[in-house]
Amino acid sequence: MVKKRLLLSVASLVLLGGLGYGTYASVQQEPAAIKHASQQSARPKKTAHKTVAKHAESTSKKTTTKAKAAKQATVAKQEQSKEAKQASQSEPASDAKKEQQASASTKQTPTSQSATTVTPTTRQSASSVASSIAQQPTQQAEAHEAPAKQPEPVAKKVTVSVYGPISEGNPALINHASVTIDDGETVLAVLKRLTGQQGMPLAYRGIGASAYVKGINGLFEFDKGPQSGWLYRVNGVFSNQSCGVYHVKSGDVIDWLYTEDLGHDRHAPQG
Repeated sequence: MVKKRLLLSVASLVLLGGLGYGTYASVQQEPAAIKHASQQSARPKKTAHKTVAKHAESTSKKTTTKAKAAKQATVAKQEQSKEAKQASQSEPASDAKKEQQASASTKQTPTSQSATTVTPTTRQSASSVASSIAQQPTQQAEAHEAPAKQPEPVAKKVTVSVYGPISEGNPALINHASVTIDDGETVLAVLKRLTGQQGMPLAYRGIGASAYVKGINGLFEFDKGPQSGWLYRVNGVFSNQSCGVYHVKSGDVIDWLYTEDLGHDRHAPQG
């Protein structure tokens, strides 16, 4: 019986000891968990505080740099205004000094002016010579590439008209025709060329001083009476030379006229 009691007492002590240790361990673990939770909750606060502090520092630094830059700009403007004032004040004095020095140099060395006036002309002459030398090859090349055009000879021309009988209304068989001539051509030669171009028949006899026109375009001498035939005039003047020897020149006006009264009806001179 005694042993059983001892065993029961020992067992009760063991149970009590286990219960006591359990309660002690639970009591000890609760403050540790509370501490861990408090530490975790405090960390975000610390990080938030640190970010706010960093942002405040950066903004303060920016404001300070802006303030420094503004101060430097104002200082630079003040220095520029001071320099401008000093320059404006020093310009009259420097101009006066320059004038005094120039007058003194002119008084002391009059011969130096002649030397200085000569040098620009020599420089100009040298530059003009250099430019002319540089232009010579180009001018020669242009002359070689593009030869000078010679003026074309002007064509020499005369005007020729042929009029029929006055009794028929003085008809113009050829009216102011322009004919190109060569040097030394006669009135007869021009008439022969013109009638050939117009397809008009021409009848004449003799050459040189004995040349005589008998008929033009089928109208012959004596067709309108015994005193009818062909006359010619140059620039409004009747000639006593044969049409085979009268030489024309450029610009002449030649008229061939059919007369029915030995030239009286054409106001030709008699004799």
